[in-house]
Amino acid sequence: MNKEIVTQNTKLINSKYNLTELELKFLLSIIAKIDSKKENEFKVYTFNKKELEEEIGFPNHKNSFYKTFARRIMSKPFDIEIEKDHWITFNWLSKFEYNKGEIKVRIDDDLKPYLLELKERFIKYNLRYIIPLKSAYSIRIYQLLKEYEKYGVRYFDVEELMNILQVPKSYQRYGLFKQKVLEQAHRELTEKTDITFDFEEDKKEWKKVIRLRFRIYKNHNKKQEEKAKEDDLSQYLKKTIYYNGFDWVIIYAERLERNEIKIQIIDDEKNLKQMELHESKLQLMVESYEKSHPRLIQE
Repeated sequence: MNKEIVTQNTKLINSKYNLTELELKFLLSIIAKIDSKKENEFKVYTFNKKELEEEIGFPNHKNSFYKTFARRIMSKPFDIEIEKDHWITFNWLSKFEYNKGEIKVRIDDDLKPYLLELKERFIKYNLRYIIPLKSAYSIRIYQLLKEYEKYGVRYFDVEELMNILQVPKSYQRYGLFKQKVLEQAHRELTEKTDITFDFEEDKKEWKKVIRLRFRIYKNHNKKQEEKAKEDDLSQYLKKTIYYNGFDWVIIYAERLERNEIKIQIIDDEKNLKQMELHESKLQLMVESYEKSHPRLIQE
C-alpha cells in the first residue's frame, strides 16, 4: 500500500458527507486503485478480508460485520455543488459483494467526472498518510488542506467548515469543535502525515469566532521523512535496477538487518559480485540514475 496514490477532483474533496474513519479509509483504498489519467471506466475492485484487517485496520469481525458495513456505506448519499443553485446527490458505490472473505466493489458510474481522466482541478496524495489517522475529521482536514498546500494558506468560515465536515450538533459549540476536531487534526497530521498546519481565529463577531485562517506547511517530522525514505526504497527490493554510475546492473536486492540492502552486481557482464550498501547509499544511486533514465525498474 505504500505507493498507492489517491487522486480526486477538488469538487469531490470539498463536498459534504458524513463517513466514519473506517468508511473513509475503505473508499480511499478503492480510489487509490484507479489510474485516474488513463482509465475511462470503473472496474470491479477486489479486496480480501485479511487485507482489510491488516492494512486498513478493519476489526477482525465475523462475516456479518461486512453486511452491516456494506448497507451503512451504501446508505450515505452525498452532494456535490456544481455551481450556485446547482447540486447533484450521489451514492459512492453501485455494488458491494461479499463472497467467502473476498469483497468486490464498484464505484457508482456517476462519479466518473470526479475520479477518471482527470486533467485539471484535482489533488493527489499518498494513501499511507491516511491509514494511520484515527479521526474521520483529521482525514477530511488533511484533504482540504492538501488542496491548498502550494498556496500555504486556506480560509474557512467556521459554519462552512462544520458543514463540509458534517459535524453533529454536539460538536458545534466552537470551543468543543476546536478541541475535538481542529486540535486533534493538528496533532494527527503533525505526527503522521507529510503536512502540518496552524490556525488562527481570523475574524470574530461579538466574541464569536466566525472565520479561521489555516497556514499549511511541509511536515519535516524526522520520523515521517525516515518512513517515507524507507517506503521509497522498498519498491526496488527484488527488482532489476539499472544504474549507470559505474555501468553496474543491480539484478537483485533484499533488505538486511541494520537498514542495509544486499545487492548482486554485474560490473563487467562476466563477474558476479555481492556487496552491502546502506540504504542512503542505494538511494543516491537510484536518484542519480532516475535523473537520466525514465525507466528504472524491470520485473
